[in-house]
Amino acid sequence: MIPFLTGDSIPAYWPIETYYPEIVKKCYLGATPEQVRDQFPAILALTEPDDVVIILCGTNAPYPPPHPSINAIQQMGDMARAAQLGVILCQITPRVYSVEDFNLALIAMAQTNFFNIIDLFNPGRLQSGAQNQAYFPDGTHPNGCYYDIMTGIIRSLLNAMLTSVLSAEQILLLTEA
Repeated sequence: MIPFLTGDSIPAYWPIETYYPEIVKKCYLGATPEQVRDQFPAILALTEPDDVVIILCGTNAPYPPPHPSINAIQQMGDMARAAQLGVILCQITPRVYSVEDFNLALIAMAQTNFFNIIDLFNPGRLQSGAQNQAYFPDGTHPNGCYYDIMTGIIRSLLNAMLTSVLSAEQILLLTEA
């Protein structure tokens, strides 16, 4: 199983290859989910059945709702599933503006389609619900400490995927712990 990571600037700057040297990153700075989707066939061409695609995009999606970008993320998940790949969707990290509606729509779509989804949102918030700005110096991009948190979450999921097949609900429980 080789993990492939795609998305916008958040995964582009994520030094996850430090922990997973075999990971293949294909990220697009400033890209919307629709733009990432348009590049997705090039990622699929590199994969083999049973590989895993991690999709983290939405930072550059238009706000407020409705979220046509959710459809683009679903289409990537559907393409990956058709290629016999594991699919991991990621909630977007907290912002100084609200992204909760986007993440709720993403969770609902993931559950409806039985995609794995991980929570990269709640670990970056304070008890008040506000973004923990200690992790996001520019209000958007994580610092090294938060990337380490993200890596721990992904590591738990990838290890679980190697040993069993988990439902989206089990993944949410795993990552919210």
